[in-house]
Amino acid sequence: MISRRQAAALSRGGFDVCVAAPTGEKVAGDPFDVEIYATGTSSRDHFGPKCFDAQAVSALRKLIDRFRPDVLYDVHGPPWAVDAASQAGVPVVSMMGDYNWYCLTSFLVDSRLHRCSGPESVEKCFSCVNRWHPFRRRAVHAVLKPAARAGLARFHLWDRLNESSDYLARMRARITTFVVGDQQASDFLVRHGVPPAKIVR
Repeated sequence: MISRRQAAALSRGGFDVCVAAPTGEKVAGDPFDVEIYATGTSSRDHFGPKCFDAQAVSALRKLIDRFRPDVLYDVHGPPWAVDAASQAGVPVVSMMGDYNWYCLTSFLVDSRLHRCSGPESVEKCFSCVNRWHPFRRRAVHAVLKPAARAGLARFHLWDRLNESSDYLARMRARITTFVVGDQQASDFLVRHGVPPAKIVR
């Protein structure tokens, strides 16, 4: 909904706009193009939209090559568009309406409902994402975590958490400009290593 409103506003401003998304459809009267691209990610995979998806990146790269945009404007989308745009040499502007780039639950509220300072480590994020599972599986994960941290054991949740954290960090580094709505978001980005010159309000 947010991306649709912003696309309409840009179109009214005289810009040629193409909205690309993994789901959705064109609505009659839309003043912009809509392209639905294929992904290899299951909707049941919590980590899927935060990890590399070769099918999605390839589909988005083809759209970028076809439309040749001057800029890619990310509105809460998966990081695949940033991946494809950076390969094509297209600058990326990302609107930071939540903490989706840093938090797998998007809102920086931890498993005890306390405000979180951000993803300083994979281990810190573990307790939040472990709550996606039934109690018995959470208990097994908690027992396995020390061995996984030491490299002595592997399990799916730990592996995917590491994979997604690494991919998000690499894609964040490729964003040209972050657009934020308040000083709190700006300060958060600076604390997490984003140069102030890459942040606009």
